[in-house]
Amino acid sequence: MLEQYTISDIKQLKALSHASRVKILSSLAEKPMTAKQLADQFGEEPAKTSYHVKQLLKVGLVELKFTRETQNGIIEKYYQAIAKEFQTDPYLARQPEGRNHLETGFLRELNRTQSDFLRAYRSDLERTTGDEVDGMTAHGFYRVKLGNAAAFSKFLGELQQLIEKYEADEGDFVFHYLAFPAEEKAKAQ
Repeated sequence: MLEQYTISDIKQLKALSHASRVKILSSLAEKPMTAKQLADQFGEEPAKTSYHVKQLLKVGLVELKFTRETQNGIIEKYYQAIAKEFQTDPYLARQPEGRNHLETGFLRELNRTQSDFLRAYRSDLERTTGDEVDGMTAHGFYRVKLGNAAAFSKFLGELQQLIEKYEADEGDFVFHYLAFPAEEKAKAQ
């Protein structure tokens, strides 16, 4: 196992865009584990965790360390991260291919978010009664201006904790957010 590994491949970066995979990679950097052990640790469904492990394996961030046969004849696969620590190459986005992939992925997410928002908004307008909990839609644009970088960082940390508390791969509701410098600040840079 390497001490440190620098992610300079778009596929690896994309694989780590899911919060569950980051947690899995962190646990596998500590010790080899099976997908079932990881699922139990995080309170997740084993099938979901197995899928995330396979995605990390596919891009080379984890490896199959060893297998073991249980008394029941089941083969357990133990995976381990390829390094103890990971960092991202800061110039990844500046590479022509890297930038194109990042921009394409970003635009795809923006388009998906726009479609989700419009679908939910139209559905909400067509509703005849306002007391349908199952069809509930919360929509709006909120501009929260934070005074400085420290306040912004604190806010994002608290928001991330809240998101992780409720995050699921499947569900009836979707939450999107976008954070960026205020227009006045962006023009000054």
